[in-house]
Amino acid sequence: MDVQRADRTGKPYIAVAIGNGVLRSQVTKCLMSFYRFVEYPDISQAIAGCRTHVPRLAVVSEELSMNTGCDFVRMLRNDPKLKAVPVVMMVDKDDEATRDRVRRCGAESYLADPYTRSTLINAISDLLNRRVEDKWQTLRPPQRQALTNT
Repeated sequence: MDVQRADRTGKPYIAVAIGNGVLRSQVTKCLMSFYRFVEYPDISQAIAGCRTHVPRLAVVSEELSMNTGCDFVRMLRNDPKLKAVPVVMMVDKDDEATRDRVRRCGAESYLADPYTRSTLINAISDLLNRRVEDKWQTLRPPQRQALTNT
């Protein structure tokens, strides 16, 4: 089943791959009103689940069972079916080394702890909207113009 499209509720599907149960619960509570999601506590479940039901986006923590979140992102990027899934990486600190690591592993965005609910929702919305707007470029000029400033 391809869940790239939103279901009848209009909510996009998000994969939440976070090893820490408390953090995973906090993140999913933030997402509950706006998105459908599936929680994955480890990398093997996350990859298997994403291959079965391709998400519109993945929220990933640095620590993911015996692996790192970057290992998971690299696995996504190397899978033809999953390579285009945008990733928001949850990190412990906001410094140059962390930003570099997140960029090198292929995550499009990151959030440093502590973060607010609105910051998380905005990061996800920005990535999802960017993908939609990128598709606008393939439209014919009159159709593209109709969508401008919407």
